[in-house]
Amino acid sequence: MATYDDTDWTVYDKDNSGLPDNVVSSIVIDNTGTKWICTGAGIASFDGNNWAVYNTENSGLPDNYTQVVALDNAGNKWIGTSDEGLAFFDGVNWTVYNKENSGIPDNKVYALAIDSTGVKWIGTENGGIASFNGTNWIVYNKWNSELPDNYVNSIAVDDKGIIWVGTLEGMASFNGSSWTVYNVENSGFPGNQVEVITIDKSGTKWIGTRDGGMAAFNENGIPSEVVIMPSKPERVVVYPNPAVNSVTVTISHEYKHRITSVELISIAGERVMKLFGLNNIHVRINVSSLPAGLYLVKTYAGENIYINKLIIKN
Repeated sequence: MATYDDTDWTVYDKDNSGLPDNVVSSIVIDNTGTKWICTGAGIASFDGNNWAVYNTENSGLPDNYTQVVALDNAGNKWIGTSDEGLAFFDGVNWTVYNKENSGIPDNKVYALAIDSTGVKWIGTENGGIASFNGTNWIVYNKWNSELPDNYVNSIAVDDKGIIWVGTLEGMASFNGSSWTVYNVENSGFPGNQVEVITIDKSGTKWIGTRDGGMAAFNENGIPSEVVIMPSKPERVVVYPNPAVNSVTVTISHEYKHRITSVELISIAGERVMKLFGLNNIHVRINVSSLPAGLYLVKTYAGENIYINKLIIKN
C-alpha cells in the first residue's frame, strides 16, 4: 500500500508496517480517518499510528482472503471474502452471510456498494448481484434480468441511486426497474471485461477494463473540465481535428495491422456511424451530416482498439 501527498510517496508493506500481507485488494477510509484495508491475510485498520489486524484466528472474519470493503452510514464495515461470503463488523460483533444462511447467491464476493437508503449491493463471481436491505434479499443474474454476465467485478452507485455494474461482458446500469447495457458492440466502450468503476462529482463514470484501457462516460455529456486522452496516439491519428466535412483515420506504417473497422461515438455514448469490412491504413470518413460536437473515434486494427477524440465543426 502507498500514500502520496503530491510530493512524496510512502510505501507500507508487511516488512515495514503492521500490514499483514502485500496483496491489497480494497481500501476505504472512515470518518475518523482510519483506513480499512483488505488483504490476502485478513483485514487491517490503520489510524496513522496504530495497526490492527482481524483474521480468522482472532475474530469472526470467515475468510482471510478479503476482496472488498464498504462502510454504511453508521460506520459499520461490510467485507466481501474470496470464498466464505459477506461479513458484517460493527466494531465489536461479527455477522456472516453465506449461501447456507442467507439469500446471497455465491460465497465469492468481489464487489460491494451501499446506496443512500442503506441497501447493500453485492457482486459475486458466479451468482450475479444481490441487494440486501437488512431483511430481504433480491438476486439479479443473467437469467432473470438483463445483467450481461454473472461474474461481477465492480459496483458503483451514482447520486440518483442508479446502480452501475461492471462484468466480464460489459457494463450495466440499473435504475430499479430497467437495465441498460454498454459494451464494445453498441457503444464507445473500449473493452468488455470491466475491472473497476468509480464516479466523480460530475456524475462521470470512470471505467477501467482488463485489456482496453480506461473510458469516461456521462450520459448527459462529459463536462468540459474532464480531459479525454487519446489512446496510443503514436499508432492511430485522426485529422484534420477539428473537422468540418471529412476526417481521415490513419494507422502507422510501422504497425503490422491494417484498419478493419471504425466507429464514431457521440459524447453521450451513442454510436452514430460504423464503417466495417475495411483493410486499409488510411480511412476517409464523411462527417458532414453529423452535428457539431465532441466525438470519440474507435478504430479496430488486428486485436487492438484505439480511441481518439474528434471535434466536428459546422
